[in-house]
Amino acid sequence: MKNNNSNISVVIPVYNNADFLSELIRRLINILDEICKEFELIFVDDGSSDNSLKILYDFQKRFVQIRVIKLLKNYGQSNAIAAGLEFAKYDIMAIMDADLQDKPEDIPKLLERMLLEKSEMAIAQWKINEGCYHESIFSKIFYFASEYLTRIHQPPCTGIFRLITRDAFDKA
Repeated sequence: MKNNNSNISVVIPVYNNADFLSELIRRLINILDEICKEFELIFVDDGSSDNSLKILYDFQKRFVQIRVIKLLKNYGQSNAIAAGLEFAKYDIMAIMDADLQDKPEDIPKLLERMLLEKSEMAIAQWKINEGCYHESIFSKIFYFASEYLTRIHQPPCTGIFRLITRDAFDKA
């Protein structure tokens, strides 16, 4: 499903995710290479105390598509995402977690849905039988802030995994 018109910036906040980064990068590059004309992976290290930053710098040397932003200390996921979005250069921006709870292989589905519906955002929704991430206080704060900024209602069982257009981000 190569869509030669799509250029995507993927913003990934990182906090002590060393165990997942190699697999995440491999899967992201494989899938984005299939569907994009151009892409970039923006990893925002949010004050990790593990080996995450070293791993990211090693991958940055090997792949021109990888950009690493190092925050001076842990400012939290929302601030890390905001920093990454500020540096994103493409009109379609994906936001996802670094721990592989969000599947890189779902990016084409979100992109297809977004383009088909000509929407400014596509949000992944988890299929969970009982209990939901959205019940935590931090998640409720994120939903409130996101809905306030974007004026888009978010269904339950959604995390940060989404695609958003540059225009929608700039309006917020």
